Amino acid sequence: MSLLTVWGPRPSADGGKLHDYANREWAGLVGGLYRLRWKTYFTELEAALRAGRKPKPIDWFALEDGWTRRRPPYATRPRGDVAEVARRVADRL
Repeated sequence: MSLLTVWGPRPSADGGKLHDYANREWAGLVGGLYRLRWKTYFTELEAALRAGRKPKPIDWFALEDGWTRRRPPYATRPRGDVAEVARRVADRL
């Protein structure tokens, strides 16, 4: 069962409209999954423009399910000093 971008298998994502229902931004999703999604979309869009055709449909469920099953492990404990990072960001603003 997948809970990163859908709640359950393909029927829940496609038929149940639960695809990307929570738009999580956990560590690794923005640079991993969401980057892959945008890269996939723009790669197909560019190929379609060059070939003078409509973009092919992308099977987002298969793409995300595959990523979820082979993604690298992520840290389960925070690292660094969150308060210090926040201070540095605030100082820059």
